[in-house]
Parts: sequence; C-alpha cells; structure tokens
Amino acid sequence: MTFGDYLRAIVTADHDLYPEDEHNYRVAVLEAFLAWGIYPKDMPIVSVKTLLWPTMREAAADFDQPGEQSSAFSDDFGFMLSRPAEMLDEINQREDLRSAGRYLSRLKEIGERIAAERRGAMDGKIARKSKRQGLDDVLGRNLLDLGLEADRKVEWLARKLYSQLFWGLLTSPKSDMWRRIIGLNTEPNAPKSVNRSYTTSAPAIEVHSVRMAARRGARDQIEREYVVELTQTRQGFLDPAVQKAVDSGEKSAETASDFKFRRGCTLLIDAETFEIRRVIRTRGDVCDEVELERKRRFFTKRTGEPRNAFAGSGDSAFASNETFAHLHSHVH
Repeated sequence: MTFGDYLRAIVTADHDLYPEDEHNYRVAVLEAFLAWGIYPKDMPIVSVKTLLWPTMREAAADFDQPGEQSSAFSDDFGFMLSRPAEMLDEINQREDLRSAGRYLSRLKEIGERIAAERRGAMDGKIARKSKRQGLDDVLGRNLLDLGLEADRKVEWLARKLYSQLFWGLLTSPKSDMWRRIIGLNTEPNAPKSVNRSYTTSAPAIEVHSVRMAARRGARDQIEREYVVELTQTRQGFLDPAVQKAVDSGEKSAETASDFKFRRGCTLLIDAETFEIRRVIRTRGDVCDEVELERKRRFFTKRTGEPRNAFAGSGDSAFASNETFAHLHSHVH
C-alpha cells in the first residue's frame, strides 16, 4: 500500500458518505497531497472523480464489456444470497466439480450445521427426511439478513457458507471474464510459485469474507452493504534467480519462501440491489512481475538496521518517493 492508495481510500470513503461535498473538503485534501507530490501510480489525470474506486460497470468498461452485461454477476450474487439452497443444488450439478468431494461435503456440512442451530436440535435425533426438509427451509432465505433472528454462531456459520458459495460462483467457467475484471488470475500457465487450489488445480482464490456491514449516511440513515474480500497468494523469494527457478518448475514449489506476495480485490455490494458499487483492486494481479519486484525491494530494504522510525535502511537503491524520510527531507 502506498500514500497514493491511501488518498484514493480517503476520497472514495468521503464521497460515499457525503456525495455533495458542499465545502469542497475533498478538493482541499487532493490539493494537499498533490502539493507533496503524492498521487496514485499510472493515473494520467488526477481529480476527485478519477480517484474514486470504480463501480463494476466502470471496471467492466475497461475490458470493453457493455454495461448491460456488467449486471449479470450482480444478479448471480443476489441469487446466491437470497436462495442459498438452490445455489447449493446448482454447484452440486456442475460437471467441473464432480471430483471435488471435499469441497461439496464441506458445503453440505456447513448447511446442516446452520439448519441444526436454527432448529435448536443438535442432538441428532431428527429423522433423515425431516432433516432434509429443515435444511431446505432454513437455506431458502438470505442468512445474512436475519438480523435479530440469528445468534452469533449462526451468523458465523452463514459467513462460512457464503464464502464457500461465492468461491463456487467465482470459479465457474462462465465467470472467467469477471475474474479478470476484478483482478484475479486463474490461468493454468501461471508461475508455479502461485498457490494452487486443491479442488481445481488452478491458481487458488481465497474468499476471506462475505459479510454484511452497516454505516450511517450523511442524513443519519443506516446504509447496509455486503463486503467481499478476495486474495491470491504467491511464494516470494529475495533472490530473483531462485524466484525464476521456482516459477518455471526447475525448483519445487514447496521450497521455503522468503515472503508472501498477495494480490486481490475487495467488493462493496449494495444490500438492496446487489449492485457491485466499488471494485477495489490491488495494482496488478498475483502474476505481476513489476509489483513482485517492488515488494522484494521493500523487504530487501528492511533487512538493514534503520536509523530511526522514518529513515529506513538508508539504501538509496531501494528508496521510495513516498516514504516518510522523503516527505520530511526538507528539515534535514
């Protein structure tokens, strides 16, 4: 993360809370950052509007995808949330997951635990038929929208279930374009150092969270949205030669790495319309060599003994234009 990323976060968050900005606070913040020479990388035009993280429609437009099609993924997400039982049935029928017994059994197990918790019957004395009917009933609605009906354990299990369901939605063959739009790489020819999925053998996608978040709006109203957090991980090595050997398969991917290189995306999704209103991507995907090298230099710089909290190691070869040391260099 850089100060440029931080600037985008500030401006986007403020815009979502106070769209009007009648006192031009965002303009003042932007001008202050620009005065220090801080701006996001690879952004030819810097303005309040261009700093905002894109919507799904805007992100899709970058890939020449029409606006009408950009709502398809939102529709699938809404279907998944509203009717998890039907989504479970769809996943069970997918040909590409026929051999994914571990994944499918985990889905079933979480669903049955939720149903049992909701029925208040964990003693296992329920007949198989009524148990299945209870599962369909419980999973026939949005489990993240239960409000006061759900205790903390049910909510925790629901998040686990939806994380697994979202993984199934995202890894579907028909979601290939959407994976690219949100910055995920599942190409089979990805470097060997990229963590692989036990289920599909493709580069792994980690769904860390599918949860509901609430905040107060500009007029004190409660606004709700879903937060989905996705990452991919690659084994990083300080020695570029070792990195190349592992990437090509000359050395085992099990070789102990020096650091983790993570890339991914956070999606903010409207709770009423299921529209993906913010696509917050990292710079580059998990196969990006430039960003991998930038992180390697960051860790290499840290190996030196810093003089103080702001100075870093003093190695000018790995200096960044956005370090505290450079921002305060005028006082030396």
